[in-house]
Order: sequence, then structure tokens, then C-alpha cells
Amino acid sequence: MLLGLNVTERAKTLGVARPTLSRVINGKSSISPEMAIRLAKAFGSTAETWIKMQATYDLAQTGKCAKQIKVKRYKPGKSKLHSQTMVNL
Repeated sequence: MLLGLNVTERAKTLGVARPTLSRVINGKSSISPEMAIRLAKAFGSTAETWIKMQATYDLAQTGKCAKQIKVKRYKPGKSKLHSQTMVNL
């Protein structure tokens, strides 16, 4: 039960298919901007709130493997393209 309604009833309320809502509830799908709007209208909140919650969750999940992500540090410098652009100005 989700807030007093089962998933099928809640999906009908939101105007989405039951499997769509089930995937979101079970963490198999992210909250899309469209779903955020639907949730905001249903619960009297804002789409931005739902998107921020999704982004916070995504960042927390990604943070679990942050040490495994290898990236070289960017070092700004004059590139050949930059030099040619400056000459052409």
C-alpha cells in the first residue's frame, strides 16, 4: 500500500501504467521530469522538489563508487585552437 492506495490505484491517479509506477517505487527507474510533474500535482508539491530528491538519491548512489572513477585533472592552458582564435580576432 502506498499512502492508503495500492500501486494499481495510485498509478491510475497519476495517469501512468502500473509497471511504470512500480519501477519507480522499487528503485528500478528514476523519477523523470514528467513523473515529477505528475507527483507534484498529486501531492501538492513542486516538480523541482521531486527532481531534487531524485538527484540527491542518484548522487548518493554514485558516491558509493566515487573512488573507482578515474579522471585526469584538467589543466587550463593555451591550446593551438585558442591561439588561432586569438590571432583571428
